Amino acid sequence: MGKRLLVIGGSGELGYQVIKHSDSWKSFAAYHSNKLNLKNIESYKLDITDGDKVQKLIKELNPDVVIN
Repeated sequence: MGKRLLVIGGSGELGYQVIKHSDSWKSFAAYHSNKLNLKNIESYKLDITDGDKVQKLIKELNPDVVIN
């Protein structure tokens, strides 16, 4: 698979569209309250005000690109 993409706010309108059109990427979605349910997309509940958890998720997923 191609590069790795993390979309913070993946269940929002813009984040959803980015993920939906990222077929050549291994995509991950971070959400706060509404889990994204798309095939082949791993979703992670995340509070972006918790810097330690944000850093931990980025380190774990090792994305090439992060979109917020």
